[in-house]
Order: sequence, then structure tokens, then C-alpha cells
Amino acid sequence: MDELLRARAPFRLEAVDCSATPGIAADKERAEQLLAEGAEHLSHLQEKLFAASRGGDTRRVLLVLQAMDTAGKGGIVRHVVGAVDPQGVQLAAFKKPTDEELAHHFLWRIEQRYGEIVDFERRLADDGVSIVKVMLHISRDEQKERLHERLERPDKHWKYRPGDIDERMLWDDYQAAYQLAIERTDADHAPWFVVPANHKWYARLAVQSLLITALERIDPQWPVADFDVEVEKARLAAT
Repeated sequence: MDELLRARAPFRLEAVDCSATPGIAADKERAEQLLAEGAEHLSHLQEKLFAASRGGDTRRVLLVLQAMDTAGKGGIVRHVVGAVDPQGVQLAAFKKPTDEELAHHFLWRIEQRYGEIVDFERRLADDGVSIVKVMLHISRDEQKERLHERLERPDKHWKYRPGDIDERMLWDDYQAAYQLAIERTDADHAPWFVVPANHKWYARLAVQSLLITALERIDPQWPVADFDVEVEKARLAAT
């Protein structure tokens, strides 16, 4: 899956079919079964990584999610990341820019230059962080349908902002910015994966697969007990 979705040069975002499902031959119903099965494996691997950290292992996984509005970032957090032990997860979201942030260029609140981003990610990788950068890529028509659904359903109104339409008017500018960011910051130590996201079930399976692959490469191990197990068994039996 990681090779199918990797945004290697000469990558062109406009050439990606947002409705495609590369690497997965399934429908929505089957996908739900696969997601549940994968969740068990992902949870097991994440538990081992968390346990290993208690034993001094400093390796981690960083998942970066980028997408246009309605592309499904929240669904990934709930249905994929939400399947693991929250004790071992830290979540940070970049919300609407503050007035101070708006006074600077759009990369100011993260890093000042693309080169600095690459260098920063290299330092993270050297420190034991496996970086998985994902762009959930939806089509303009699909976004329109999802925004319309939010307006039609009272239980979705809280997700809608009038500013979503203003940003939609800048669609081409956003696509150009994504293309440039992917070109400038894709690297083997911090790869970009572009996930077709018109089908939510596919996007969730794809991201789950990318995380499982990252954890399998780490191959975390249960920490060795720092006490005599047999002695403790005897002590327990005596109580």
C-alpha cells in the first residue's frame, strides 16, 4: 500500500483519481469488516510500542493528516486512530489561524521554509520517529456534496462554517499549494502519501494500512521484566 500511494517525483496531484481504490478490492460492507480486523492488529502493535516505551524504547510514530475541508480527517481520527489505546496517543490539531499567525506567511506557525521542514523532519527521524504524512485527496464535486449534506442535516450543522465556501472558491490555489508542499517536503525519511478519499471507507483502510506498515517496520518488543517472575509467582501464591 505504501508504494501505491507514495507521492514520488515526478508526482502530479492533478493526475490522482480521487475515486480510485488502489490496492484494495472491496466494497463498503467488506471494507468495514477489513477495518475491524485491521484495528485489532493495529491495536496490538501500538500496545507493544507503548509498552516498549515504558521499558526505555523511544521510537514513535507521527501521523500527519492534511486535507481540504470535508475530506475525512475526523473520520480517520475516530475510526483508525481511535481503535488504539489513547494512553499512547497525543493529538494536536491546527485550527483557524490566530491574528498573530495571520500577520505572517502561511508556513510561519509551523516552519519558516520548506528546507527547514525537511531538516526538522530529518532530526525527528534520527531521533526514532517514523513519520507518515498523508494527504486525503477528494474531488471538488465530492466536497460540494459533503458540504451540501452538512447543510441539509441539522446534526451536521456544527461542522459547517460559512468560510468553507470562501475557501472553496480558492480550490485551484489550494491544489497548487499542496502540490508544491508535497514536492518540496517528500523524502524517504518523511514520505508523503496521497490517499484518494472520495470513498471514506477506502481512505480509512489505506491510512490504517500505512500505520500498520510503519509499526511492523519498528517491530516493537514487549519489555523484559525487571523483577524475578518466578519469585513474584511464589509471593502471589502465598497471599
